[in-house]
Amino acid sequence: MPSENPKGREDLREAIMGFGEKSVRKSYYPQLRETFHKLQRFKALLDHTRDFIFLVDVNGKIVDVNKSSLQKLGYSKEDISSIFEIIPTEYNDNFRELLSKKEASMEMPLLKGDGGLILTEMNLNIVKFNGDNYAVIVARDIIGRKKLEEELRKSLEEKEILLKEMHHRSKNNLQIISSLLNLQAMTTDAKKETFKETQDRIKSMALIHEQLYQSEDLARINFKEYAEKLIKNLLNSYPMGKSVTTKLDIENITLEVDTAIPLGLIMNELLTNTLKYAFFGKDKGTIEVTFKRLKDNLELKIADDGIGFPEDKLHESKSLGLKLVNVLVRQLEGRLSVKSQNGSCFKIIFKG
Repeated sequence: MPSENPKGREDLREAIMGFGEKSVRKSYYPQLRETFHKLQRFKALLDHTRDFIFLVDVNGKIVDVNKSSLQKLGYSKEDISSIFEIIPTEYNDNFRELLSKKEASMEMPLLKGDGGLILTEMNLNIVKFNGDNYAVIVARDIIGRKKLEEELRKSLEEKEILLKEMHHRSKNNLQIISSLLNLQAMTTDAKKETFKETQDRIKSMALIHEQLYQSEDLARINFKEYAEKLIKNLLNSYPMGKSVTTKLDIENITLEVDTAIPLGLIMNELLTNTLKYAFFGKDKGTIEVTFKRLKDNLELKIADDGIGFPEDKLHESKSLGLKLVNVLVRQLEGRLSVKSQNGSCFKIIFKG
């Protein structure tokens, strides 16, 4: 039988309670203390991050906010109770739309305590705590980034203007050279045909610079547009008193300047050769120009229904034009071939 002595009962109670308290301290207190320290470290981390971090409920009520947000925005925790108090009125509907999504991102300004604004990139994620939805909002100040982007944009614009001016002046200088050659041809005993061919080569390069400074892309050109203009210029440049029809099958392919210039000169030489010699003894003729992509390669074909071209003369010709074609094809690391059947067909294949 237990003692009826009240003091005995109290001693027994204290012994039992003391044993329990010691057990709890021994088994749970170290874990609780470590967990508490972890929470303190995590809170310190959030409080000192540069980002604005908010935890809000589905109605926008601020449940928690990191210390650095309050410091940067110039508020105390008691000053703001809703996220809508620091979002400009005109953005409220946009933010409500964000709250309706599981995750979202957009640029949004935050109102400072002094009335100023901080432009941020805001990311929002919906999470569950004890069965209720909350929004975790992480916003980053992007004013510095925006200023840098603006400086880069202005710098690029200045460079584009300089490049346009460079291409414009290059085109004008090439035109001056062409005009000087024309004057020289009028006053010299040398073959005017030689000056004419040189002029056409210069014009083919000037046309590329003209197209470059007129376009938004200063490093590449649409070769279809260029080829159509070049062919038109050459047809006007060689009035033969014959009916020459052109058939064009040119894909919309954009080429770098370093590729477009040699390819343009190749086209100029082959078309000039065709216009001068292919239709000898004929009243009319047809020229077909094809330019297309074949997997990793580009293929240019210039064909005619004229008198044909000796296939064995392609790499042995003493003609300056064909010598130039061979040099330029090697520059493009391409292959040049010709077939002479019912006319001639020059084909160039190169990597592109």
